[in-house]
Amino acid sequence: MSAESSHAEVIERLDKQRNRLLAWFIGTFFLWVLSSVVYTAIHLLSEDLDPETGYRLSTYLVAIPVIPWALFLFMYWRVRNKIISNSALSSALNDEIVQQAWQSAAAKGFWVMLIVGVIFEVGLGFSNASHAFLGAPDLSMLWGFQSTAVIASGVGVTIVTFLRARQN
Repeated sequence: MSAESSHAEVIERLDKQRNRLLAWFIGTFFLWVLSSVVYTAIHLLSEDLDPETGYRLSTYLVAIPVIPWALFLFMYWRVRNKIISNSALSSALNDEIVQQAWQSAAAKGFWVMLIVGVIFEVGLGFSNASHAFLGAPDLSMLWGFQSTAVIASGVGVTIVTFLRARQN
């Protein structure tokens, strides 16, 4: 009985570690997204920025997410190796319920990415047309944000949906 309870405790602990890693991933991912958006905004909005300052600022913005991302990868590989090394743990942690939660979360993330992509395409299309015909402000600079917004929305919805399904 003691061996079974310790095995169940190990499974529970690894499952909690995996969920914490996914939450860590969301944080590091959105830190990268934020630095990417700030980087793009600085280069699009500041035409009078001297090259040396721009280069230094770009280096800092790219380097900011590297340390948390490296910590995430280190922790991920540690937990992953624990799970993979034991087939009983692997099958217990990746049962049908977990696989179904991932599939459902991935489907929601996919549809969110499509919807956000369409919103950007339609919005920027109207912006370009209204700029050409009515002299409205040109929002074509937002094209640089489109891919970041689409990817961030899809990844964020996928992981948050999975974590919520695992809590229920």
